[in-house]
Amino acid sequence: MLVTGIAVSAFLHLFGGLIPISLIFIVTGFTATIVGIGAQTLIQLEVQEGYRARVMTWWSTISFGSLFLGGTMAGFLGDIVGMDHAILYMMMAGGTLALSVLTRVKALTSSNSV
Repeated sequence: MLVTGIAVSAFLHLFGGLIPISLIFIVTGFTATIVGIGAQTLIQLEVQEGYRARVMTWWSTISFGSLFLGGTMAGFLGDIVGMDHAILYMMMAGGTLALSVLTRVKALTSSNSV
């Protein structure tokens, strides 16, 4: 999902026509749906029953709240530097943040395994 998001953001910066952008949004939406279904299934299978509702609530809050936050930040940045550059900057910031979180998660999971 991370690679798809970065690639789609880069393609949005390159293409300006309606058809390519529509196809990019279709691919992104399909990918997000598949990943969301997989994440929800994994949560339901792996989380203890007593904590499942809490975990699902946090997952939903982060998933849907991040859309609002990202859209607001992109709009604000788009007013300052233009939307083309705002998309590129958001892509770079999101990719950097995701890669840093990924390395921390990998480090934590490898140190906890015995």
